Amino acid sequence: MTIGERIRPAAHSGGPARPGPSRLLCVAAASTVAFLLVSGAVIAQSSLGSVQGTIKDSTGAVLPGATVVLVNQATNVRSERVTNSSGSYAFVNVRPGTYALTVEMQGFSKAEVPGLTVGVNETVTQQISLQIGAMTEAVEVSAPTVLLQTASAGLGNVIEEKVIKDVPMQGRNFTQLLMLTPGVSPVSTAQGPGQNGGDSTAINSFEGNSGIPGGFIANASIQGQQNRSKVFYVDGIINSSVRSGTYVALPDVDALQEFKVQSHSDRAEYGGVTGGVVNMTSKSGTNSFHGSAFGFFRQDGMTARDPYRDVLAGKGIEPPEFKQSQFGLNLGGPIARDRTYFFASYDGWRYRESAQVRHIVPVNDNWLNGDFTGFRPIYNPYSTRVVNGVLVRDAFPGNIIPANLISQTMQQLLRAYMVRPNLSGSDVVNNYNYVDFREQTNDSNSFQIKLDHHFSMNDSVFFRWTERRIEGLLPVGDVGFKTPEAINRNWGGGWLHSFSPSMILEARGGVATQLTEDAPLEHPAGLGVQQGTALPSLDELQGYVVSGLSQTPWNLPQLGVQGPRSRENPNWNVAADLTWLRGNHNFKTGFQMLQISRLQKNQFGELIYNSDPTRNGAGSASTGDVLAAALLGLPNQIRGYVPDLGFIDFHTSTLSGYFQDQWAFKPNLTVTYGLRYDYITRAVGDSGTMQSGPDFQTGQWLLALPAMPPVCADVNNAPPCLPKPLGQIPYNQYIVATGEYNSILPPIKDNFGPRVGVAWQINPATVLRTGYSLMWDSMVSRSQYGQHQFETWGWPQVSGFDTATINTIGDPVKPLESYSSLSIGLPRDQPWNSTNYFNAPGRKNAYSHQWHVEVQRELSKNMMVGAAYVGSYNGRMEYSGRAADPPVPAFDATGRRLTTAERDQLRKWPHITGQFRYSDDIGMSKYNGLQLKVQRRFAQGVTSMLSYTWSQTIDTSSGWFDAENGIGGRPVQNFWNIDDARGISAYDIPHILTWAGSWELPFGQGQRWLGDGAASWLLGNWQVSWWLMARSGQPMTVTAGGDPANMGYSNYARADLVGDPHLDDPSAAKWFNTAAFAAPVNAFGNSPKNNLRAPNFWNADLILQKNVPFRGMQVQFRLEAFNVLNHINEGNPNVDMTNVNYGRITSMSSRPRQLQIGFRFVY
Repeated sequence: MTIGERIRPAAHSGGPARPGPSRLLCVAAASTVAFLLVSGAVIAQSSLGSVQGTIKDSTGAVLPGATVVLVNQATNVRSERVTNSSGSYAFVNVRPGTYALTVEMQGFSKAEVPGLTVGVNETVTQQISLQIGAMTEAVEVSAPTVLLQTASAGLGNVIEEKVIKDVPMQGRNFTQLLMLTPGVSPVSTAQGPGQNGGDSTAINSFEGNSGIPGGFIANASIQGQQNRSKVFYVDGIINSSVRSGTYVALPDVDALQEFKVQSHSDRAEYGGVTGGVVNMTSKSGTNSFHGSAFGFFRQDGMTARDPYRDVLAGKGIEPPEFKQSQFGLNLGGPIARDRTYFFASYDGWRYRESAQVRHIVPVNDNWLNGDFTGFRPIYNPYSTRVVNGVLVRDAFPGNIIPANLISQTMQQLLRAYMVRPNLSGSDVVNNYNYVDFREQTNDSNSFQIKLDHHFSMNDSVFFRWTERRIEGLLPVGDVGFKTPEAINRNWGGGWLHSFSPSMILEARGGVATQLTEDAPLEHPAGLGVQQGTALPSLDELQGYVVSGLSQTPWNLPQLGVQGPRSRENPNWNVAADLTWLRGNHNFKTGFQMLQISRLQKNQFGELIYNSDPTRNGAGSASTGDVLAAALLGLPNQIRGYVPDLGFIDFHTSTLSGYFQDQWAFKPNLTVTYGLRYDYITRAVGDSGTMQSGPDFQTGQWLLALPAMPPVCADVNNAPPCLPKPLGQIPYNQYIVATGEYNSILPPIKDNFGPRVGVAWQINPATVLRTGYSLMWDSMVSRSQYGQHQFETWGWPQVSGFDTATINTIGDPVKPLESYSSLSIGLPRDQPWNSTNYFNAPGRKNAYSHQWHVEVQRELSKNMMVGAAYVGSYNGRMEYSGRAADPPVPAFDATGRRLTTAERDQLRKWPHITGQFRYSDDIGMSKYNGLQLKVQRRFAQGVTSMLSYTWSQTIDTSSGWFDAENGIGGRPVQNFWNIDDARGISAYDIPHILTWAGSWELPFGQGQRWLGDGAASWLLGNWQVSWWLMARSGQPMTVTAGGDPANMGYSNYARADLVGDPHLDDPSAAKWFNTAAFAAPVNAFGNSPKNNLRAPNFWNADLILQKNVPFRGMQVQFRLEAFNVLNHINEGNPNVDMTNVNYGRITSMSSRPRQLQIGFRFVY
């Protein structure tokens, strides 16, 4: 069965069917045409550029009626314009490339501008003065530098092909080059690879941000915005997993022409995110055949030691076995000269590594028989009682659990799946007593085909298909494993039509989709171990996993086996824009439709544990053990998923329209203004799925249904249904049907975004650029937070079954065996103890007021320097925490710890007791930065890009769902005290410096010296390329364990600050003053969030390259050194006060030096 076959859920009876791709594209096309007919327009996010200017005579008088011709030097495709009454001309929708510009007029000599370069989304201004003479005479005019942006005010850098091909790129991932743009930070708090200071693609990166393991990846924050708030386009076609702000299909860098990171745009055509738009242009064929083949190889003998990984008993060992190869080839050329072209590419990788797996596990199996001697004190949950108003428990005598209390089911599972130690005594480093090296693999094959056809000067079309397939083997624990696979596709095309030289239409449409098998856990013991136990509905679920076992002091993987877990994130976009050139105005208007969908299926059961059932009555962090709770069979939650019930199927859409005017007020002054509007539709459930969730304004539980559903017994459990008559459900007066489907997340209608920008060329070498924009986060993450409202942790949705939260301190004890008859399909009794994630009804998207001022100065024709101040204030940001918690610590005036019933009375709504995260749009953030860039376009053998940013970001939450808040996290200890959550952002990096470049040494064929002869072959045509990045450390927060504020669960609080946390000489053994923190007592922690920082980071990469030219072709031999100086960047310290490695650094960030040999054949 294919991934696609596995993922499609069967529609429930009466449920709406999902429209197929062809139907969606037809509907989208019809919508586009309708908008054109009504408004004369349709959008943007285009990757095309423009060329404009004014034609004058030698006296400075403008020349109307001059003929201006622009010819693509690679394809010979030409466009023609006639200057208007102001002597102005403009070419819009110009594909990036190199052009020749000519100007002719009777009575004047012809002017020729060869080598005019147009970049992605760049406006090139070429002013020309004609000289009196015969038209047969030609005067060559120098092309302007395009480094100075004289006609637009938006921020951004074009990364040209020379840089893409030549600078060191760890893993050949284009996101590394985003760092060459000021204001871009590589540090991410978002879920996925590169999180919390990491800069490498993970071995399990399949669904979004994929790449060869260990390759550099930047899930970047752009201009102080959250990491998710960015979007990727290739040729103007969406290539984003819009739910997470990651790319879908990783492009082969040899198939990219160039790309640009855009932010703070003064053009209303760009939007949908508050961060940045990454626009990439893929290569097209030309009138000559050209292409390349490449291979890059490395292995363990070319790798330096990792001082944290490659050690045993305190002594260094050799790096583990490792092999990596990346390879590919491409070819482009004409199908019909001057008309039809193709460009095709293939690239792949093979990755083999003997990866280190390490865990902290019990030293023997005595605990499996109930003997917890040497463990923290274990308390008997069955002894829980209230004495003088205080909840108390008795410790097990001798720390031994009686045999009659041990869960036979859990004992059997733990015996079969548990990781055992393989180290002891002095061989144990940093408490990791299981260390092994297990093979992991990751293989990928990708292809791309692009076709371009030019019908005439007025019409051209293109089509591109990109597909990347990835397969892997991931070790888990000692013998467990996963075998994920993914198919990432991005395809689409466009049409460019000129109604007249002054009116041009561009229309595009495409798809970005990810079909992923989300790696079910497998184990040699298989499912048979679980047969005959008390696990409910095992046959339907095809396996259980045991989760939550990595609580202090242990570090353990998930245990057990699972059934299949298919995922898909199909995105569809159709867009067009219409340009009208009139006088000195470049009017543009357009429309875009983006539909975001999520398909998800699960088949497995899960037992989730924590330490609370075995803590003392006060929930102290120094008591209890998660393994003891597991052995007792007292889970915190039991849930099961079956494919026909435990699936997600919904979509949401963004419809955007805009109008803008780029007004050349004077030849040296351009004013751009415009307005963008984004309409976000409802989150619409498909295949019978529905929304539900709490409303903390009213205390109600909302069901997005026309009427209250029937009782399950009356409809044979057909969802949606109630587990029993409404009148028998506790607090039923708060359970409300909203009266319509899909109503909890209604449309968002207020996203009006004005823009204005000014570009003033003070003199030929200096430009002042400034602008303001109101941006809206109208695309990113609506899909993911919308998913939470459809998830089967809601009510009465059902995935199979779900107990919600059970076995909390003070609640009745419910052992696993008491749920053995739990059946599939029946909702739980009531919604009030729900878990996981919900949203405030009517939650809206974030906005950002953005402003900047920049001065650019041309130092020479090919070099410029720019300095900018950039600022923003962002509102309606995600703010997420446990809203059902009491707003104050649950203690009375004497310090007595309140009972469960007394604590419930402190809640905003006493009947809502669930430990779920509740997300609202009441957060904020702000950013201020000073930025510097120095750029040299390739000339005389040298290209260079340097970027520096000094900035600060402050917020109330640094990510989504209370799950993306950096090292330590926990900004929101108390949902009802937002001021306590305000502070330095978890992705705030005050200083970032990047520098990349390439230098062709001036020796050898075609160079200044040693142009021929033996010395030329030996010493000539060498090239050096480099990459340097240095940045500040990421903020981090020290956390406390247990339940110090008596919220009824553990691990939510920050520590108390009782001293100076900084050390004069921090080291890996002790990075900060651990004695400066203490566990809170009867309170939330008082330490500010993010008041410490992880180590700074710097890295340098270098390439030595020999270019061998012959017969118009070239062979390149490369020796590449990543982390050439073998600088050991220390990883993140452990900030959990209860952890055995508290305050220590136990890993490095990034990798030690690795050498790579490679070749590229350019033909």
